[in-house]
Amino acid sequence: MDYVSEKIMDYPVSHEIDFLFCGKAVYYTDHSYGPYIKDSFLIVYIESGTSTLHVGNTAYTIGENNLVIFYPNSGIYYKNT
Repeated sequence: MDYVSEKIMDYPVSHEIDFLFCGKAVYYTDHSYGPYIKDSFLIVYIESGTSTLHVGNTAYTIGENNLVIFYPNSGIYYKNT
């Protein structure tokens, strides 16, 4: 498995981590999200198809069966292709 970025979980947590939202969303080709800055973690699992993930000025193509974790206060932008 290739990693776009690997980050050790060094996020300071002074309380338990709870789910704010949980669900399944089905998005089609050309669906996009962002740019947006969230104040919580966002976990995206790509079940099928591909998405283009933008991190800073670099674009990465992420394929099916991959998991992407966005950290709080990080820029989020992705587009299904």
